[in-house]
Amino acid sequence: MDVNAQAPMNDMGAASAAQTLRAVMRFLWVLRRRSGLVVTCLLVAALLGGLYYTTATRVYEASASLLIEFLGGEATLGGPMESLSNDTLQTYERLFTSDVVINGAIAKLDRYPPELNRSMPRERWTNMLRDTLSTSRERGTNIIQVSCRSADREACVEVVNAIVAAYLAFMENNQKSAVVEVVKGLDAERVDLENQLNQRSTELLDAKRQCGDIGIATTDVSKHPIVQRAIQLSQSLIDVQQRRIKLDAALTVIRDAVNKDGNFAQHVLDLEPVMGTQFVEQILGVKPDELRYLYALKDRYVEKQTQLANLSLHFGENHPDILEAQQSIRVMSESIAEIESRVDGRTQGRLDRSIGQEVIARIEESLAASWQQENALQQQYMLSEQEAIGLNDRLAVVLNVERDLQRLHKQHESLLERLAKIDLNQTQTRIRVAPVREPQIPLGPSSPKLKQIGLLAFVLGFGGAVGIVYLLDLLDDRFRSPEEIKEQLGVQTLVAVRKLEPRDGVGLEALQLHVAPDAVESEAFRTLRTTLSLGRDERDRLAITSSEPGDGKTTISSNLAVSYAKAGKRTLIIDADMRKPGLSKLFGVRRLAGLSDLLRSDEDLATMVEQRIQSTGLSNLDMLPCGPKPADPAELLSSSRFSDLIAWAETHYDQVLVDCPPVLAASDAAIVGRHTDGIVLVVQPEKNHRRLVVRAAEELFSMGVELAAVVANRIDTAKDSGYGYGAGYGYGYGYGIGYGEHGYGETHAEDEADDDYEDEAVASAPVPAASTKANTPRRRAA
Repeated sequence: MDVNAQAPMNDMGAASAAQTLRAVMRFLWVLRRRSGLVVTCLLVAALLGGLYYTTATRVYEASASLLIEFLGGEATLGGPMESLSNDTLQTYERLFTSDVVINGAIAKLDRYPPELNRSMPRERWTNMLRDTLSTSRERGTNIIQVSCRSADREACVEVVNAIVAAYLAFMENNQKSAVVEVVKGLDAERVDLENQLNQRSTELLDAKRQCGDIGIATTDVSKHPIVQRAIQLSQSLIDVQQRRIKLDAALTVIRDAVNKDGNFAQHVLDLEPVMGTQFVEQILGVKPDELRYLYALKDRYVEKQTQLANLSLHFGENHPDILEAQQSIRVMSESIAEIESRVDGRTQGRLDRSIGQEVIARIEESLAASWQQENALQQQYMLSEQEAIGLNDRLAVVLNVERDLQRLHKQHESLLERLAKIDLNQTQTRIRVAPVREPQIPLGPSSPKLKQIGLLAFVLGFGGAVGIVYLLDLLDDRFRSPEEIKEQLGVQTLVAVRKLEPRDGVGLEALQLHVAPDAVESEAFRTLRTTLSLGRDERDRLAITSSEPGDGKTTISSNLAVSYAKAGKRTLIIDADMRKPGLSKLFGVRRLAGLSDLLRSDEDLATMVEQRIQSTGLSNLDMLPCGPKPADPAELLSSSRFSDLIAWAETHYDQVLVDCPPVLAASDAAIVGRHTDGIVLVVQPEKNHRRLVVRAAEELFSMGVELAAVVANRIDTAKDSGYGYGAGYGYGYGYGIGYGEHGYGETHAEDEADDDYEDEAVASAPVPAASTKANTPRRRAA
């Protein structure tokens, strides 16, 4: 972004921040002014809080803490634990308020809390008791806390105890090993196999009885290729079924070990006859023979220790047999440690959950293939069986029944082995719940708490006071005192001008300070002049404006100019209000050439100024009329010609006053103010809304214009309170060339005639280039 483009954005941001800060400071001042209301709101809130504290029902709370432990595959009490995930702990935490736990707790209660209305239907008791419960978990731990809140301190303790007992019972029943379900399924299959064995045995006896059981084993029919093929298929089918049963058994055991993050190395090693040596070596990272040697060495190590124990019963510790046994144990221990370190180094990181899932996937793939092969062999075997029956029905029946019976016997044995293996490898539950803190009868209520009620009363009281003050501030939109104007506008200089009686005439005859210089009302203008002159900064160039039309800025500027002139200062007053030039009308020079001609012309500035400056008839006081009404006053005032005009005026006059349009009607006042030493803001307290005046001041501040003084105009001293405000506000104005329908007391005819006063020749003349100076440099003549 271009630096020149970024600079205005930074200025706008700084101005916005300054406006926000001023708004906050203003509201804080309003709060301080309404401190009595704030104190009243705080006292009312404190009274209500105290009333609630004394009348509220006392609620007691009892709680217990439970530790959730996740044990490893071989862990026992006190063994290693693994961390639980956040989702898992949340699940265990929510179980405390589940229906099954709460119903179990209700069945154990002897003392019911008063919140549980037993006159209601029993199915609603669960929700009523749940409303008294709450659970939480200590951050970074596996400790869950369950609490009960009740009006009965003893009942809440009993509820917590019942909830904990019901929770422990549920966890114990739920955490039983899933192998039990597998055993039930296998046992049902065993019963079915035994029924088939009995049935086939009966069929074999009947077939032999029909064949007479003569020469069946040596008959020539048994050597027929079809019969031999049936025999081979039957044998293949038996082998495939045995392999499938072993795979199925291994899959169940390994899946259970993987789900419990256990060690499944031994189970993988047992799969070597089925899956092959390469599969086992690939999964475990070591050769199966090396593992077998390790397991055999451990068996011999145990035998040697048993032998040493027996020898120690009969011989001393220095006996040769004992020394030899100890040496053998030491050597075997070192060998076992060496082999285990080597094996553990190879298998490190290989027997995790992902490897287990890979093993399960490969076993499932082999199991599926075995099923397909078994089904295919079964179909082929059935076809071959039909063909064999065709040779000799009765003989084939006998042979097939015998082989089928043999197959069922082997399948039955494999099933029994599988049942025994699963039963032997069955593990205990791996989730343990242990209470770590028992509930105690509370000594005092947990609610209401005095500190919380006090804090809440303060927040509500102060917040309510802020809201009420803000609402009153919105409704009461008038300045009530000079201090309020100074405080909210942030100025140190404020002068109050009394309400002046209207005077007939034009020019000096219409000015209070000239007609009645000794009147009380005239003293305010001399006070304003003195205040501005005694400031620490020179204020030889001043702009006078107001927040809205009709506030009397022209009256203030003209009388202030007379004050400076009477004090001996050569004073020039410029009518820069080219939209509604009240100052030019006041001095009767509205139809004369003036400021607008100067700013639109390219001729020599000094010559044109000297030609257009008008004498007011008062020594040391001259004025420059506004000239014809232009179409673009703000653009003319932004030109370099205006800056040069102010510089010229400084070299020829001691005091320069510029009468500007109202701030809220146009930006002309802010533009003029940047070329002067400050700006005087005229307000009419009985007419102006406070927010509009504050907005006018903020706009001046945002443009970098210094607010030199504020004049409170038309003060009615007959009213008692403050400035005597109370007049309603119904004034409105539009933006554009004029401020309203008529300006500064003009009639409709005068307004139209003023609009017609436009020099067409100069209206089309080019406007000089805008000035790039923020403030006009001083060039006073010596």
